[in-house]
Amino acid sequence: MVEDSLAVYAWIRGLVGARKPVFVWGHSIGSGIAQRAFSKLEPYSHSLLNLKEPLPPPQGMVVEGGYSSNIDLTKEYVVAKLATWLPPLEKMLMGVMSSSEVRILPVDYAALLRKVPVLILHSKDDGVIPYHFAEKLYARHCEVRKEDDSPATFITFEDHGHFKIYKDPKLPGIVENLDYDNPSSCNVVGGRNFKIEFQSEVDNCPIKLGVWHIVPCSMFRDVFVIRDYARVDERLHQELNKTRNTVVLYCHGNSNHRASPHRLQMYKVFQALNFHVITFDYRGYGDSTHVRPTERGVVEDSFHVYAWLMDTLGENRPRVLLWGHSLGTAVISNMVAHLPELCQRAGKQLPPPDAMVLESPFNNLTDEIEKHPFSKLVSWLPYYKDTIVKPFSASSEYTFSTDEYLPLVPHMPILMMHARGDRIVPYELAEKLYKTVQQSRASVPDAAPLVFHTFERGNGLGHNNLCEATEIKSVVSDFLTLISKKNESKTTKTNDVSL
Repeated sequence: MVEDSLAVYAWIRGLVGARKPVFVWGHSIGSGIAQRAFSKLEPYSHSLLNLKEPLPPPQGMVVEGGYSSNIDLTKEYVVAKLATWLPPLEKMLMGVMSSSEVRILPVDYAALLRKVPVLILHSKDDGVIPYHFAEKLYARHCEVRKEDDSPATFITFEDHGHFKIYKDPKLPGIVENLDYDNPSSCNVVGGRNFKIEFQSEVDNCPIKLGVWHIVPCSMFRDVFVIRDYARVDERLHQELNKTRNTVVLYCHGNSNHRASPHRLQMYKVFQALNFHVITFDYRGYGDSTHVRPTERGVVEDSFHVYAWLMDTLGENRPRVLLWGHSLGTAVISNMVAHLPELCQRAGKQLPPPDAMVLESPFNNLTDEIEKHPFSKLVSWLPYYKDTIVKPFSASSEYTFSTDEYLPLVPHMPILMMHARGDRIVPYELAEKLYKTVQQSRASVPDAAPLVFHTFERGNGLGHNNLCEATEIKSVVSDFLTLISKKNESKTTKTNDVSL
């Protein structure tokens, strides 16, 4: 199969030449064949195709419904599970899958594909190849790729199974337009791309973060007038430096990257509210440095982007909102709670943000893991808590305990938003977080506003599409108005006391 695939690839190259872009797309077992074939393209060009010169590599590879190893996959394959309780059959299956003729180990090929951009597509409800195999494969690609290597990207879908990702209407845009350097290729109007670089104390290495700045709707005309892209970037930076519009620093969730479709839709909501948007990818995500992300690492990333933003805005800055979605809510909560310590280590003096917005939050990672839909498949196992849940609660790398962070900042205005139809982070966890924070502020004099908005069932809203809610702009606007009135009241009281 490897030889067949390379023979067709050689024929295509013969037609279009070496410089024309050719992409390889593998589905299911085809993704493993593609990774094996092109990870050893040079030796296979000689040994299998008898070519004097090796074939040029493809410009990119799409792994649809892929897996990490056919050995692991066989152990969990639906049909195999019906028979592997028979000792002879299990030994026979594993023996066959381990043989050199049929063994396909994409996790081992990743290191040889570092110069090829890889896009991994997988649906969370895939009943043929479980989602966690794609996660394992993506983690391996991130682990082996260095700063100057090509990016590896992971796009997840909710309900397309193993065979129907092609039906997703956003798929063409995902495949064609993932160009971080040019936000307009992702249908972002009025955006620019740049990098923020710093030396990480957490991982003891240089970190480079991919960042987008997206301007509000009111600036669209000015952006379109300028046709020189270098001048556009300069102009947008100048506008950010002097703006009086609200600025949102957006911290995304666990999956994918800043160009994911639901995030692009949320940016449009911000633009309609006339906000500037700063959005970025943590280390290990998107086009940022390929380092395994930990909680301390992504909080450090968020802090450095926040520090850059505050330095850019200057002393006479406008209102700044920290907006986190899903896992990003825990990231910004951690950062704000520990802002003084982060500033001290960085040798900076930064003011806190004016408010926080928590979109689809959870209280802590341990509870989220227990309530996650996939946990239901294994929660009946007697060793479930000891082997799956407890390691997260005991780990210093992944706690994401928002219910411990937010009580430390009682004077920070907070808006929480959650849909009752959220199947990824159950509504009850957001409600639990709200009650914890509310109780922590009960005895605090002049505590900041704490608002919890619920999106009811029946309107199709879940974990990733609150951006589609008709009332979301008014919810955010009302929250900001509430903060302004609270601040005006405090100013009036201060003036009365001074008189």
